[in-house]
Amino acid sequence: SIDQSLSNSNVLYCGTEPGEVYKSTNGGDNWSNVSLNDPLSGGVNSVKIHPSNSNIVLIGSGNFIYKTTDGGGTWSIVLSSVVRTNEIIFAPSNPNLVYAATNNGFYTSSDGGDNWVLAYPEETFDVKLNTLNDNIIYIVKHNNALNICEFLMSINSGLNFTVQSNGWY
Repeated sequence: SIDQSLSNSNVLYCGTEPGEVYKSTNGGDNWSNVSLNDPLSGGVNSVKIHPSNSNIVLIGSGNFIYKTTDGGGTWSIVLSSVVRTNEIIFAPSNPNLVYAATNNGFYTSSDGGDNWVLAYPEETFDVKLNTLNDNIIYIVKHNNALNICEFLMSINSGLNFTVQSNGWY
């Protein structure tokens, strides 16, 4: 997994399958390992850089979501027991709102990723925000009973979701 900073295009973070995080400050020409002092719990499945502060990064590694506020110098666990974090996203209009699609459900944070609430209790694979209104959230999940993927939408920042079945199979 990899992400490029919106506030400084020279800064990139890359998570690896063995569970390491690398950082580049020169547009990807050179990389340094920023997780050597903080052993993570498994492969890094998701990386997301704060939209206005490239020193704040959230990653999904193993059963945890980790956060750094010092550009990868230190990492702390901010969410446990998620099994696998498939995607993390910050709301552009309010970066304190953070969303995570995980194998244990869909989680929301209202304080920049320090604390999390389970908003949807089923495995979710993807999360995207409407480009015109980031209170509108889209998630994709698997419906085991029907053996299909379902596309869900929330118009209230993840408080409630409805299945979008028109035009979707």
